[in-house]
Amino acid sequence: MRGLWSAALFGGVTGCGLGLSGLAPAGTLGDASAGADGDDTSSEDGGACTLATSCGGDASSDVSASCAMALPAGWTLVAYETGRAACAAGLGTAHPEYAEATLSPGACSCACSVTTQPTCDVGTLSTQWAQGVSSPSSPCPDPGGQFSIDGPGCVGVPADVALPQSFSAQPIPLAGGACTGIVMPDPTKLSLSPVQYCDVPAASAEAVCAGDAPSGFSACIVADGNVPCPAGPFTTPIEVADGDELVCPTCDVCTVTGSCGSPQVTFFSDSKCKSEVGALPVTGLCAGTGNLPNNGNVAGVEYSAQVQATCAASSSGTAGVSPSGPHTLCCR
Repeated sequence: MRGLWSAALFGGVTGCGLGLSGLAPAGTLGDASAGADGDDTSSEDGGACTLATSCGGDASSDVSASCAMALPAGWTLVAYETGRAACAAGLGTAHPEYAEATLSPGACSCACSVTTQPTCDVGTLSTQWAQGVSSPSSPCPDPGGQFSIDGPGCVGVPADVALPQSFSAQPIPLAGGACTGIVMPDPTKLSLSPVQYCDVPAASAEAVCAGDAPSGFSACIVADGNVPCPAGPFTTPIEVADGDELVCPTCDVCTVTGSCGSPQVTFFSDSKCKSEVGALPVTGLCAGTGNLPNNGNVAGVEYSAQVQATCAASSSGTAGVSPSGPHTLCCR
């Protein structure tokens, strides 16, 4: 850093500092030089010091350009550092900020809740049969009746039929169901870099504006919002914010899956399903019925299965960070 800093703690550095659109080197206004013929060589405009040219003026001029005074509207001179150390001597109030938000994998995930259970007992029950004991590795060879199953309850058989020696039926598949995805944010996956900038009192403004900031600090200007840096020596942009919040997308894809456990058909000798003949598992494979109690005619059937449903949710979006109180720093 330049050696002007210690002197600037107690008073501004006079002279033309560097402004924002091509400023001249710092210096004090001196007497205008006279030409060889003794004529005054000062500028005809009275020697006013501008930010675009070197300081000049007549012998009586005491006007000096100020870098700090030439900052664009909406920008404030500050000293910035990438930590949270105390502001250096000669600086003013500290403004803690955050920069460089980083998201680790798993910052946002989706849980799932089944809102409507699927069914295992709505559909068509297709049966097969065989006289004699058939192979248990395939359905029975002869097609049987088809029963419209609409949930639990008795389904009458149109005409009493004798229970065959072997029977098979195809399980009714899982159907329907709905679920809702639930966003699961994990704020611990959001990492923020603590930084700060410190106010610059008037006594130190010219030194800092010219780039002579304390050790560990950078000379910068700051404005609210995310804005481009103005023209001039403060050209390196740094985005900071008062805070950052994890933003997760909605869980917009949710799918219900599952299975139908322990499907079985129960046979009854009456059409009201009061007198049970017996029950057989519904596996799609041919099974003998000879061990059923009260083996005889069938006038009604009931079908049952246990719903075993799960769901999975996912998101088509990506996690992000929403800054609160964003600021733009432009540094030398």
